[in-house]
Amino acid sequence: MSITLDTASCAKAQTDADVHLMPCEIEHDGEANVDDYLLPTVKDDGNGYLTAAFRGRPLKGEKYILPEGYTGIMTHEPRRPFVEDEERTFKISHQFNEFMYWNLDIPPNADDKLRKAMAWIDVAKAIHRPVDEIGSQKSLTGK
Repeated sequence: MSITLDTASCAKAQTDADVHLMPCEIEHDGEANVDDYLLPTVKDDGNGYLTAAFRGRPLKGEKYILPEGYTGIMTHEPRRPFVEDEERTFKISHQFNEFMYWNLDIPPNADDKLRKAMAWIDVAKAIHRPVDEIGSQKSLTGK
């Protein structure tokens, strides 16, 4: 089975997506009416974080802006496969540069998996950055 991302669909993707990364599993694929159910509960807590409630559970969160040069995408599968081995194609439905990141009860912090994963972007840039010959010799000899 192969999975393909239809990159040509990016040109038609909506760019006004209001994206929320929730700390739970919601068995729904598709858009949600966040304007009516989640956004009215969002408040600034005065400490740089936001608070909200989802189905009676308190949430603490913040707006996360993607690093320069990165764009988030949401995909959808127009036709689901009938069998497991069938080829699958996903289309890009939305693009975004920021999203709301929510935790249950505690504010987002450095121990969160999302923050740790995003730290690897800077590490990857450093590891894969071209090294000139003089800089390389200095790192080997210390001179």
